[in-house]
Amino acid sequence: MQAVVFALVATTFLTIYVTQPVLPVLKEEFGVTPGIASLTVSAVVLGIALANLPFGVLADRFPIRPIVLGGGAVVALTSLGCALTENIGLLVAARFVQGLFIPSMSTCLAAYLSLVRLRHRRRRLGRTASRGIRLSGGALAARIRRRRGTGRRRRRSRAALAAARTPAIGSEPRSGGISRPAGAARAPAHVR
Repeated sequence: MQAVVFALVATTFLTIYVTQPVLPVLKEEFGVTPGIASLTVSAVVLGIALANLPFGVLADRFPIRPIVLGGGAVVALTSLGCALTENIGLLVAARFVQGLFIPSMSTCLAAYLSLVRLRHRRRRLGRTASRGIRLSGGALAARIRRRRGTGRRRRRSRAALAAARTPAIGSEPRSGGISRPAGAARAPAHVR
């Protein structure tokens, strides 16, 4: 996963600034002024500025993986077009389209990583809390067993024992399956 993230980030920044060191070559190759040649960098930055927020909204509303893959495909195709073009106008236009789709990789990748880290952190926190509750519940149950009395005190200790033995909220049942309330019908085989 880290290698994929590194590759996407490196490719994104490489795509943005790839023409900057070769501006003198572009000026000579296309026979244009330095200002026109620098539009190949400015067009990408303008596209990123226009498309960053819309891709953030898309990442909030739709699955992120297809957005990243689709945007990456468009950036790759326009990169191929940039390499094959012999017209500065087409080069600037292709670079603008690249800028419009680069946020699909950068912005959406950041959103994806935040979701993955949040899920991982919640899962780990839930396991830790569950283990802590079980351990403390077991210690509580052992202490209550030793102090069992008669009458009202015994009823309280039974209630505390039952509470200590119940699984923690969010923990998985020991059977490995989904727990059902008593008397609940089992789902048909085609649904499971």
